Amino acid sequence: MFSDTHCHLTYIKDRGENISPHISEMKKESFRFVQDIGTKPGDLQPRIETVINEAGEIPGFLHFSCGLWPAADIIADRDNSLFLLEEDIKILTGKQKAAVLGECGLDRYWNGPPAAERIAALRNSGGTSPDDDGPGTTDIKGEEDLFGRQLDLARKYDIPVIIHSRDAFEPTYEIIKTQAMTAG
Repeated sequence: MFSDTHCHLTYIKDRGENISPHISEMKKESFRFVQDIGTKPGDLQPRIETVINEAGEIPGFLHFSCGLWPAADIIADRDNSLFLLEEDIKILTGKQKAAVLGECGLDRYWNGPPAAERIAALRNSGGTSPDDDGPGTTDIKGEEDLFGRQLDLARKYDIPVIIHSRDAFEPTYEIIKTQAMTAG
């Protein structure tokens, strides 16, 4: 009797692997609960379809979340990203009783000063574009806004949140605390 509270089945598929054997093994091992975590705007339906196409069905133990990981492109286009996320939340809350928002939060390993260092290194090495910084961004305010607005959506739909906080405990805690105080 196992559970997996945080997996990304489509990442396995994206690496060229068939996820069907993984799901079959979970069934064989009597997994009680598996949470496939959302990270991108509008990714819920494609993740559901991937499981159905690969495994033929969505097993009863498999649940989905939807959320926005703090990637540079999502932070830069957060209004549209949040609109698509809310559409996913509406689908999710209509499909499963245990709807969850996430993963969302702050990532100061990729964002903030580390991103600035990568951008500077890219410029110094003659990189093609200062924007070619991988998943990182220096837009910390945008990252924090994205997280706070996702917490607002979780409150609006009365669903729990899966928080991603990497090298960002204090600012993550401050945003959660501020949200809790304004919840009234």
